[in-house]
Amino acid sequence: AVLQRTNYQVTIDEKQALKSAADLASGKAAVALKKLQEDVTILRGEEARLGSKLPGTDAINAAKSKDLVDLKKLLTLDAEADSALLVVSAARLKGVAACDALELPEERLDADIDSGVVFSGLTSGQTLALTEFNKKDTFGKEARRLGPALDNLSDETAFLAAMAKETPVPTTKILGSGSAQQVMKKWEYPDGTVVRYKPDGDAYSGGLATYSVEVKVDKSKPDQSLSDIAFKVDPKGRAVPMGPGDVNNPFARGEPKETYRDGSMKLGHRSLAAPPPVVPAPVVTPTPVVTPVPVVT
Repeated sequence: AVLQRTNYQVTIDEKQALKSAADLASGKAAVALKKLQEDVTILRGEEARLGSKLPGTDAINAAKSKDLVDLKKLLTLDAEADSALLVVSAARLKGVAACDALELPEERLDADIDSGVVFSGLTSGQTLALTEFNKKDTFGKEARRLGPALDNLSDETAFLAAMAKETPVPTTKILGSGSAQQVMKKWEYPDGTVVRYKPDGDAYSGGLATYSVEVKVDKSKPDQSLSDIAFKVDPKGRAVPMGPGDVNNPFARGEPKETYRDGSMKLGHRSLAAPPPVVPAPVVTPTPVVTPVPVVT
């Protein structure tokens, strides 16, 4: 309630709180808990100044005296889950963008994709394409359809069978050289949608075949290079970054940063399971018929 009335945006759901509580109980958040004690000391000392601001943030400039009461209640919670919540809340109140030790990268990524803040460094053309795509009109309509539809297929064979039913005629392009050479297939749609298929996969697939659903910057121009693509589309039909450099990663370091980045890439680079091996029918060897020799008496 304090955070909402002070216009400081934060989302902490039950799953995140329980995860934080588990970390506290197992000792993984000992450092965070020590920092919490310091935060509480600072916050108590700054209660009288809540009408202006706390150190390091302008987020609560408009705090009212009623907020003081709620803050005191917040600072006296004892349950493990509430303590975990307090760790995050104290960090947020001091203007910390994200508490890496307690926030779940997977859930943060999902929320950032929904809100569109997952992108970084888009060109003006990519930004315009993203805006048009989010209107959910005709631009990129096929990408919104194919994102979920192709994700429901069982393996590489099913993917190729599904794409064989699509209207665009695929084109091919040779990628790589030598032993790393492969033939990529590409389907381009009039609405700006592009589907790529790489039989030998890419850096994110672990050797499995991959496909990606993409949307062009300009639907009237052919796809000839990376600069012609605005973004990829995930299995929920949402726009996601093309590469690591396009990701606005809120985590500064360590495993949370890697999890957020890799999760974003896997949503746009979809791996295809290998088709089940064909088991040959057992070879049945006929039993020779032995004709008995007549006995001559």
